Amino acid sequence: MCGSWLSFGFLKSRAALAKKKLILKLQTGDTVVIKRIRIGEKKEGVNFTALREIKLLKELKDPNIIELIDCFPYKENLHLVFEFVDTDLEAVIKDKRIVLSPADTKSYAQMMLKGLAFCHKKWVLHRDMKPNNLLIGADGQLKLADFGLVFARWYRAPELLFGSKQYGSAVDIWAAGYMKSVDAVIVDRKSGFTRQIEAAENK
Repeated sequence: MCGSWLSFGFLKSRAALAKKKLILKLQTGDTVVIKRIRIGEKKEGVNFTALREIKLLKELKDPNIIELIDCFPYKENLHLVFEFVDTDLEAVIKDKRIVLSPADTKSYAQMMLKGLAFCHKKWVLHRDMKPNNLLIGADGQLKLADFGLVFARWYRAPELLFGSKQYGSAVDIWAAGYMKSVDAVIVDRKSGFTRQIEAAENK
């Protein structure tokens, strides 16, 4: 319920809420991430992207989707409280010290597709599939996060690039496939977009 985190004193420091996104350890011992969204003028209200994310995440409860624990208003901002997840796929790709086996990458691909399958079963499109929106916990669990309104250009399906206003779950699958089902991206530590640029420069 909105407001419970402040009214019941679960947060250790209200001053910390000045940051756009922060990690907090609660008095309960749990660690959470708080994402701050600025509320517009009274006539504008909360922006549509924020409302969409809140509505979707409250409905989508799955091991492969980030959990929205709560939300609350504070001053001119709306704060979303998420479970804490250690890192994301983009960080894993860039960290050459991390060694992953083929079994690891297949597991990530499977969890990514399971998360998407659950969304599509609920008639929900993610619409912003990219490595830094695939969060990875300390236990290796992968979770989809940051449901968007528009795909990052690198991962847009052809129909979106051509300006189509009608599209379905295939746009999420295209983006997942463009990441080479996770496996190839991790193997050479580069995104598909980076590989295309390098291929063009070497012609």
